[in-house]
Amino acid sequence: MSDLVSALLNDMARTAAQPAFEHGFGQAGARVILRADHPEVLRSAIDTLYAYHQRPATSGGWQITLHTSATLNVDLAATAFTGAPIHNIGPDLTAHSLTWPHGRLFWVPAHATFLHVQETAARITVYCADRSAGVHWAARLVRQVMTAQLLAGGAVYAHGAAFIHQGIGVLVLGHKGAGKTTTLLTALGVLGADFVTNDRLLLRHHGTDITGLAWPMHLRVSAETLLALPGRADLVPEVQHAGPADGGQIRKKIAIEPPDLGRLLAGGIVTGTVRPDLVLCPYLSQADEPAERVPAEQMRTMLLSTRLYMHDPGTGASAHINHWLVTGSTPDRTTAALREVVYGLASVAPCYRLPVILDPAKLATRLAHLLARWPSSATTTTQPAGPQ
Repeated sequence: MSDLVSALLNDMARTAAQPAFEHGFGQAGARVILRADHPEVLRSAIDTLYAYHQRPATSGGWQITLHTSATLNVDLAATAFTGAPIHNIGPDLTAHSLTWPHGRLFWVPAHATFLHVQETAARITVYCADRSAGVHWAARLVRQVMTAQLLAGGAVYAHGAAFIHQGIGVLVLGHKGAGKTTTLLTALGVLGADFVTNDRLLLRHHGTDITGLAWPMHLRVSAETLLALPGRADLVPEVQHAGPADGGQIRKKIAIEPPDLGRLLAGGIVTGTVRPDLVLCPYLSQADEPAERVPAEQMRTMLLSTRLYMHDPGTGASAHINHWLVTGSTPDRTTAALREVVYGLASVAPCYRLPVILDPAKLATRLAHLLARWPSSATTTTQPAGPQ
């Protein structure tokens, strides 16, 4: 079996073109350099990873080299990985793995992709059967390696959105279906807030500061939510506009890619970092009720028991965390970091339960009233996301 793998590796390395395109990504000390043999592959990663700053491609950190033109014998790869351990790496997606000198090898049949991970050397070499597979992996691999570095440095995941309004950093935390995206889009499209992230972010505690780092990806929102917002109907395909027999189309999600996020804004910008001044925990409601302050002790208990809403104690369900490629943090260290972040967050940002109704004007009024209480305590200075 090792002879087959060696032959496969040698053949791919021999026929691979020298990558002519490269870009360095950085976020809060984490660094990744991506090299690719086609500009479309590199551009797809840059467009998606809006929250990462550009860094010199010679600045160190992890290196990912992505080939799409090398000769990849799919049948030989399938044979070489026969009987190898199988890992679930995403919805309906699996990878086979083998231990290899100085690292591990992965084979992903669905995308005909071979990955050689050398963790000690901080290097990943990827061979894809075609360019579309390279486009699929480029942002995903960079993001996973960036995230692993941040988790190892003490950051923790939070399930939530974030925005900045007139210098006030706001986290919107909650389980699936709580109204996070509706709250975010109302703040963006009606109040003119700045966009940070939609569904997930990383929080880290250092000194007396809590920082939220965007986990960059596309924004998923139902057609119903977009149609309720003024001036956003053009983002909804005609088939998903409400009709007498829409077949549930209005509730289906629409993916808005990062380059199109500006179409959701009303004067704000897209950024990648937030310092929280306020935490909102929304819930869907039929009544336009006032927001309710959550006592700090109850806030800590709530955020710890839900692991910042990454876990639902009631159903036992957890938000998917995909770290199959490189090591992030240990369970003990993650638990300690979670406690530090939660206690730090509760000390600097009050928490409110926010009833969410599908009426942007009324919800915006409720948000504006709540945000008006923090005009003098705002500490966040917004910087545009992207190359700096």
